[in-house]
Amino acid sequence: MRALLLALTFGLLTSPVMAETLCGKSFDNPAALAIEMLDEPDTELLNHDALYFSIAEDKHERYWTFTRETHPAHPAAICRRLEQVDGELLLDMNISCAGPKVACDVLVEDFKKLNAAMAADIKRKL
Repeated sequence: MRALLLALTFGLLTSPVMAETLCGKSFDNPAALAIEMLDEPDTELLNHDALYFSIAEDKHERYWTFTRETHPAHPAAICRRLEQVDGELLLDMNISCAGPKVACDVLVEDFKKLNAAMAADIKRKL
């Protein structure tokens, strides 16, 4: 998690990619990927609420968020990972959303705002 926070202070990629493969993982649908991720030994459930649950995959510095059935964009998966581009650490975000288009568009915008807010908060603290 510390690596993620450091990455946000140095840069941020906010152009999510709509994908069938997220962060190198192929899957049939986001719900199936969530089940697979929960069964992997190197993952940790970070938090959960009525709309989302998040998983850390420390070995690969990847952070996953999945929608629950109660979310309007369900099923959806968001993968955020650290990347180094031109010597700068960046947060790369990829999204797969199989819900209604309008709800998926809102989900993408919500995560862009969340990423920007996290980066701004960390920069203020430095």
